[in-house]
Amino acid sequence: MTENTTINIKEYILMFKKRKLIIFLIMIISLTCGFGIKFMREKSQVLTYQTSARIRVNTAKNNPEELSPNITAMNQNISTTYISLAKSKYTLNEMKKLLNSDLSPEAIGSKYSLSLDSDNAEFVNINVIDTDPKRAAQIANTVPIAFNSELIKTINLDCIQLIDEAPEPTSPLPMAKSSAPKKMLIVGGVISIFVVLLLEFLNNKIVTTKDVEEYWEIPLLGVVPYEKPQKEKKLKTKEVGGN
Repeated sequence: MTENTTINIKEYILMFKKRKLIIFLIMIISLTCGFGIKFMREKSQVLTYQTSARIRVNTAKNNPEELSPNITAMNQNISTTYISLAKSKYTLNEMKKLLNSDLSPEAIGSKYSLSLDSDNAEFVNINVIDTDPKRAAQIANTVPIAFNSELIKTINLDCIQLIDEAPEPTSPLPMAKSSAPKKMLIVGGVISIFVVLLLEFLNNKIVTTKDVEEYWEIPLLGVVPYEKPQKEKKLKTKEVGGN
């Protein structure tokens, strides 16, 4: 590191030290705004509840003795191929009818999702997230009925079994934590640097001998010392009698 570089770093450190009050105020304001944003976001968040049911696609549910490797393969194929029917227009309308809900079919459909079991494709997991815990369980347990009705209508096959009924959730999902204070602290730091540099750029005051050399670009021959004049103390005299 050269001598000039060292001097420049020292100058920047002194520059920021000189404006430390401004930096402090900007950081405090930024942090306050960050906590304000965090509070407003957390206040506006709605509690949501999650529950799930498990169904099995079983084409031999009425005749268990007919189970075979071929039947199992057929079940897995139906699960994979027809899982999208669980959100078809017919299924959603059937869901609305069974639930006797004021929600639109599309709104009901947005609350649940289906996924194949990772261990066995015959099984399908129904996951529901809703603001009402009771309704969440009702939706999860109604999907197999409406889904089965759709399969009967589409491929004339009654093959859906509800294996695990969805319980009514008792506790909400964890609320998302806001990182607004951290982000606003970074923003405050950037603003502080910008403000300090801007103030220094706009400051044309000549304070030191170095400022004279840099401003006029001429060498300094000498310095005349300046001393502040001392204030004369005024002595108050007391008049003792007379005029």
